[in-house]
Amino acid sequence: MHAEAAVVGVNYGMVGDNLPPPTAVVNLLKSKNVDKVRLFSPDSNALNALRGSGIGVVLGVPNSDVQTMGNDPSFARNWVNTNVVAFSNVQFRYISVGNEINIPTAAESDFILPAMNNIRDALRAAGRTTQVSTTTFMGLVVDSFPPSRGRFSDGAENIMRSIVRFLVDNRTPLLVNIYPYFAYSRNPQEIGLDYALFTANRVVATDSGNGLQYSNLFDAMTDAVYAAMDRVGGSSIDIVITESGWPSGQNGNIATITNAKTYVTNLISHVSGTNGTPRRPGRSIETYIFALFNENQKDGLPTEQHFGLYYPDMRPIYPGRNGNNLPSPTEVVELLRSRNVDRVRLFSPDTDALDALRGSGIQVVHGVPNPDVRRIGNDPEFARNWVNNNVLAFNDVQFRYISVGNEIEIPSAAESNAILPAMKNLNDALRAAGKTIAVSTTIKFSLVEDSSPPSSGRFSDGSESIMRSIVEFLLANGSPLLVNIYPYFSYNDNQQQIPLDFALFTADRVVVTDNGLQYRNLFDAMTDAAYAAIEKVGGSNVDIVVAESGWPSGENGNIATIPNAQTYVNKLISHVTGTSGTPKKPGKSIETYIFALFDENMKDDPPTERHFGLYFPDMTEIYPLKGNQSLIKGNMSGNVGVNYGRQGNNLPSPAAVINLIRSRNISRIRLFSPDSDVLNALRGTGIGVVLNVPNPDIQRIGTDPDFAGDWIWKNVLSYSDVQYRYISVGNEIDIPHSPVSNLILPGIKNLHNALRAAGNNTPVSTTIATSPVVDAFPPSNGRFSDGSRDIMRSIVEFLVANRSPLLVNVYPYFAYSLNQQQIQLDYANFTANRVVVTDSNNGLQYRNLFDALTDATYSAIEKVGGWGVDIVITESGWPSAENGNIATIQNASTYINNLIWHVSGTSGTPKRPGKSIETYIFALFNENIKPGARDEQHFGLYYPDMGEVYPVTFR
Repeated sequence: MHAEAAVVGVNYGMVGDNLPPPTAVVNLLKSKNVDKVRLFSPDSNALNALRGSGIGVVLGVPNSDVQTMGNDPSFARNWVNTNVVAFSNVQFRYISVGNEINIPTAAESDFILPAMNNIRDALRAAGRTTQVSTTTFMGLVVDSFPPSRGRFSDGAENIMRSIVRFLVDNRTPLLVNIYPYFAYSRNPQEIGLDYALFTANRVVATDSGNGLQYSNLFDAMTDAVYAAMDRVGGSSIDIVITESGWPSGQNGNIATITNAKTYVTNLISHVSGTNGTPRRPGRSIETYIFALFNENQKDGLPTEQHFGLYYPDMRPIYPGRNGNNLPSPTEVVELLRSRNVDRVRLFSPDTDALDALRGSGIQVVHGVPNPDVRRIGNDPEFARNWVNNNVLAFNDVQFRYISVGNEIEIPSAAESNAILPAMKNLNDALRAAGKTIAVSTTIKFSLVEDSSPPSSGRFSDGSESIMRSIVEFLLANGSPLLVNIYPYFSYNDNQQQIPLDFALFTADRVVVTDNGLQYRNLFDAMTDAAYAAIEKVGGSNVDIVVAESGWPSGENGNIATIPNAQTYVNKLISHVTGTSGTPKKPGKSIETYIFALFDENMKDDPPTERHFGLYFPDMTEIYPLKGNQSLIKGNMSGNVGVNYGRQGNNLPSPAAVINLIRSRNISRIRLFSPDSDVLNALRGTGIGVVLNVPNPDIQRIGTDPDFAGDWIWKNVLSYSDVQYRYISVGNEIDIPHSPVSNLILPGIKNLHNALRAAGNNTPVSTTIATSPVVDAFPPSNGRFSDGSRDIMRSIVEFLVANRSPLLVNVYPYFAYSLNQQQIQLDYANFTANRVVVTDSNNGLQYRNLFDALTDATYSAIEKVGGWGVDIVITESGWPSAENGNIATIQNASTYINNLIWHVSGTSGTPKRPGKSIETYIFALFNENIKPGARDEQHFGLYYPDMGEVYPVTFR
């Protein structure tokens, strides 16, 4: 968990006998960027630990003190002096008088308001302006469905009216505990789980009183409280959610780690945004997650002890991506695809990641978190639910293996004896559902003892019996054993005995000889030691999949360095993708998963654990990956491709061109029309292709579905080993003047239908210039011209319905060359170091013309209903000659290199920030017979002899 947008805090409960000291807790909060915490009562150790931390504190007055505090102003003054004034360098955010006092039956009910008054007066007398409120709960709100009917109960109404009047007078929020979990668990017949977990992708409830629509229960409950407040005069005050959470255990298949993680993750995302609730939209919602730790002495139902984000030893309860600055799952999957990575390992189910993987073709090793292993092993029904929720619900994700646990410490871990039963229960659940996904477990290499020489390898005495049973299962089901193999750790722990070159694959000699088998690298020796151990428990036919291997790039002196990490990972890729195998198991490649994709700044282990990534969180490489790249491909951003134009009489052959593209690690290309020689050269390359329907073909394709079907068969389906990214119907058609303008959409639909009939999901779109967009300054005024608007509206409706992007050619060069009096060169070529344009309508600031042109097109798309449509930039470039001092090699080099840098990052545009921009550079070659102005022949990155026109630095 990490706090987002400074609105999310946590509840620090202390009802446990095994919790870490407050200083460790505050360090944990700071490491996770959590800047708000709630204390249920004053605790001097916790308050001392919070001194100078900058963490905002909600401090609770215990219910037991409320009556005395309401009766005795001097008690209130002493309380404030002792618990607030004495901690002058603690940032108190609110003082809450009581927590969930059950008005009117609780003895404290009539003393809440007097206590609030006395605390406020004591604070003001001490020169403090800390706000005073109370924390209430949904139990006081009745008639909460629909939300607009919400009101305080008859017994509570008068007291709440007085409290709300105090809050209005002091401009203070009401603190409220909101738990969709309790509402759902008490009424699962009426409330859908997806409605409670924020995963419903539809409107679930429409308020008959005001027409407001609800897709999650949290908003509905919050708005019911707002309605109750409005009825007692509180329409001007806000709600702060002081508690919300979901337990991870002790209530069947409702209180599970998966559900808890889903709820809390979605809650953070929801309240951190600016959607607000339907009744109070347009704002974030200050929220405190309950709770920081599992608390083993909490009273009540057993679930009460399982609301924590962390175990008392500060391990996260929801394992997963350990970074607070990582890109979104959608961006990650796009990165994987751009690098031609076709397999990925997830350590636990993550709905966002799994949704992003739908239809990607990427195969997934899916992990069962260690805390779920015992439950899955003991309860076949829980195993079936796990499979239903995390496998069957994602039927368009290609699952390769299910791994039961990761590096469980056999035999000492409590989960040890549950591994095999869990594997069997999941296997049975999968088979019952008609799935043949292999089930295994992932072990750490330390279970293998006597590993030198490799043939002596065996499982430790404590683990042997369990491993024997697991291996018998694997053998019977034809499944591999997943093993994490790290030469780095072996070398780090034993530098006197292990040479660095043996660990890094760089030894040019035999280092170890074992029964005639010769070893030149430690990876093979460790893998073969694991094979030897497997054979000794009857698994001679069981394969090993290396589920983790990597080398850190920092935080361990001269061992964990970027050069060493680069050497190891590149050599590893080359080795395992070849067919040498290991000395014990030669002649085959070794399925291997590199650890890890990103540096993860919140990992809790030694500092080196945060530096195993191939990429920084902004998706730039930590070091280049070279050599055989079938596992990880490319050092050019996967969002940047090139236009392969062919209007030249001196261009190289398609085979040579594709070799050039691959040598530069360019993973995407755009073709202006089908060409069998080019498409044949692209077979099996993994290069993503944008294929254009030539403008002259549109009339036939738009009027004749059979012709469209033939076109798809001839140019797409016949090249099944070419990776088509988009089909574009036409390029820069002059709407509405072109005679085929009204046939673009019918052509798109006919091709779309032909593709779907063949089981092919390639998106179909069209490519436009920016010229149909008028009133492009400021960008928010952008709209389609009167003549093009209706046609573009229909096209955009299709794109929205089919989740396809609009392809757009964006050229700051032409805008600048036509209007040098108004547009500065630095604004056009990304070199302005200042804000050049501020959009007067929305305040967005622009430092480059590319973003302004792109956002003007986004504005035009939105005005015809395309809020969810993305733009792909199918052309952008700058000529290197034939237009005076504008079209120069220097200007072209500056523009292209800055363009690559800009679109490859995650800044996006001011209107659509936070993501990279898929872009195709125009063009690959200078084309000497292009018609039009002479500069049209000089947009290339390369001369026809494949020499660079200017150096291009790919990210």
